[in-house]
Amino acid sequence: MQKLLTYLVLFCATLLLTGFSWGFGSDDPCRKALELTGTLESMRDEVQARQTEAKILSLCPDGGAGHYVSALQLERVGNLDGAISEYRKALQQEKAFPLANGKLGLLYAQKGMNDEASVELARALSSLPNPAYHKAMARFLAERKVYPLAIYHYSEAARELTRDAAVFNGLADAYAATGQPEKALEEYRRALVADPDSVAAHIGIASIHLARNEQDKALETLKTAETGNPQNREIHLMMAAIYEKKGDAKSAEYQYLLGGKPKTATGTAPQQKAMGDETLTGDPSKDIETINIAIKNNPTSAILYEKLGNLYRSGGKDGEAITAYKEAAHLNSTNHEVYLNLGILLEKRSLLDEAVVAYKQALRIKPDSADAHLRLADLRNSRGLYQEAVTHYAEFLKLKPDSPDIQLKLARIFARNKENGLAIDAYLVFLKHSPDNVEANR
Repeated sequence: MQKLLTYLVLFCATLLLTGFSWGFGSDDPCRKALELTGTLESMRDEVQARQTEAKILSLCPDGGAGHYVSALQLERVGNLDGAISEYRKALQQEKAFPLANGKLGLLYAQKGMNDEASVELARALSSLPNPAYHKAMARFLAERKVYPLAIYHYSEAARELTRDAAVFNGLADAYAATGQPEKALEEYRRALVADPDSVAAHIGIASIHLARNEQDKALETLKTAETGNPQNREIHLMMAAIYEKKGDAKSAEYQYLLGGKPKTATGTAPQQKAMGDETLTGDPSKDIETINIAIKNNPTSAILYEKLGNLYRSGGKDGEAITAYKEAAHLNSTNHEVYLNLGILLEKRSLLDEAVVAYKQALRIKPDSADAHLRLADLRNSRGLYQEAVTHYAEFLKLKPDSPDIQLKLARIFARNKENGLAIDAYLVFLKHSPDNVEANR
């Protein structure tokens, strides 16, 4: 009997020493890992942060916390699409995970997916008042002209982001847009405390002075801005307009020149004739050389850069074409084809966010550009921004109603979003052109 008791005691001691818990007080490793994710943001020691990430991955590699850390690591190396995928997986595992919502929202914002970003950031802010989330939300709301809410979010962000001039400039812009110039001036000045060379702040202050017909004050502000930003063309153009109003033609002409808009250079009939197609030989290499020589003599001519971009594009030199088109855009080209061609080339290189900007600029110049509407719609559709895609597909159909393939795209979007009435209408229009189409009939 004594031996039996001895064996039992030894057996229990072995179990206890090897960590067997008998089922009492056992911790969920994924819950512990999830708690550790909340400490990563405040860690300033990079070694400690990497060690904590490793511990999280060892505790819960396939759970929400593990996917969250994988997303952080992918984001650090610039793989944004991979990081987005991992943040989504983290949220599938953990429905209440505001850190993942916030990080995902900021990445969506970085990729121009503002609708999706707004949803995720709102979820994050409901329990995690992070100033970066407030800043991003404020920007979306300001773009949509919902200024009272934008002011709220910018104000919340400004509590902690005291060195971020963009926050104060955004807040000032919102105040200016709602007819509160004194508050706007106060915020622009706070922006200049954060960044004395902030162009946006200087231009904002100058604009308020101009609205009050205080030309001298505006000019003084712009001269200060020019000191820190001598290459900024917007500053020079504003100064030129003021000098012109004051009757100082010589100073105005000089500032227009610095701003890239000399009065006699860009867009005049004599220049167009001098560099018209009749002066080109048809030999791409010689024509490129000819235009480059002309650009040296007239570096502020948007038309010359447009022609150079066209030559490079027709020769398959996409990189050089992009550079030329961008310079034409920088010189305020008013040719919508420059922006359309630029967008197409950027899209070929998978620079989709830049392509979207280019297509939108093409539409600002020529709102009835069917090609720009279609390309913008396709890009938005591919990113799941269906409302914007529908808008541009509809504009395209107004211009080119005999386009059954676009009706089919619209029908698919409406069906996916369960807008059944609109989907049926679109399918019926498509079936008039292709009555035997299996998908539409089904």
